[in-house]
Amino acid sequence: MKRPKPQSLPTSVQKTLFAATNSNNTNTTSPLSSSSLSLPTTELLVQLFSDRIFIVISQRSGKLGTLLQCTHEHSMINNSHTYHVDTLLGKRDDTPCEVYVRQITERIVQLGLGGKSSAGAAAAIQCPPILLGIALKKDDRGDSTRNHEMFQTIINEVLSLYREAIRIAALSSGV
Repeated sequence: MKRPKPQSLPTSVQKTLFAATNSNNTNTTSPLSSSSLSLPTTELLVQLFSDRIFIVISQRSGKLGTLLQCTHEHSMINNSHTYHVDTLLGKRDDTPCEVYVRQITERIVQLGLGGKSSAGAAAAIQCPPILLGIALKKDDRGDSTRNHEMFQTIINEVLSLYREAIRIAALSSGV
């Protein structure tokens, strides 16, 4: 039996963010230990395929949850960016999930631009579609500050995993 070439396999990176285990949030195994945020255990996965990026954010024991797709288009005429979000499976009209996938896509496009905003730099970025499987626990307390901190933490961790996956893919392809 022939083994597939490494270039044909997706590059996968995963991480689990653990909730703090005591009231002081001093769990040293948690990347969130210095923060006052009590994030539920969150599993993150980033897979780079040749034609898309697959991301999973799950606080429900590995369940995929709602599957969304976000695509990016750049207009060279007025140097604008347009993002299209579609729910493929799961809960429709779930605004928080749509915000997650759009924010992740915007930040990946910004990474590709290298912080530049000129038309020439913007034309150089071709962001593949982002597929996001997201299953978050509901916050019954309605604490908007906590939700914002959790959102920022998850987005930053996903982008960190994305950068790591790009680095691994570049090393395996010899670039």
